[in-house]
Amino acid sequence: MSETCPHQSTHYHFGHGGKDAEHQAHQADIQSLLAQHTQLSRQVELLSNGFRAITTSNDSALVSILQRHVFDMKARFAKGRAIRSWDAVYALLFAYREQISVSYERLDNGVSSVVTTDQADLVEVLHAHAHAVSRFVQQGKEAAGESYPLSAKALEKLTNTPHN
Repeated sequence: MSETCPHQSTHYHFGHGGKDAEHQAHQADIQSLLAQHTQLSRQVELLSNGFRAITTSNDSALVSILQRHVFDMKARFAKGRAIRSWDAVYALLFAYREQISVSYERLDNGVSSVVTTDQADLVEVLHAHAHAVSRFVQQGKEAAGESYPLSAKALEKLTNTPHN
């Protein structure tokens, strides 16, 4: 049985994202992508240890925003600067980021990404992240306020992180 994060909108596992210029620029790109989601296309292949995704657009300006966003999020991930930490999926991604491998490749019309882990108990989280981003592409802002379901076992892993 799946549950959603019991702390949605009341508990940020890593604090709020920030009010600095870098965070504001990231938020602006996210809002642009959500607003123009109908101009994006995404294909996902779930792997036994994570996922592979290709996200593209025929709009060159949107491709630039997408590519900047993906590489900004990779840098943010490496620094442990969480986003959406009210959502258990994202909180777990950041809590266990050192056990997750992320690689991106710029394409002429978008980005190819491969996100994997050697930790079997994190694969569910990676798959949930792949589904969440696909929903953002399909539904835009409508999906942005939702948390994504995880099993009770995965939520227990979040409860046991030192970041709560």
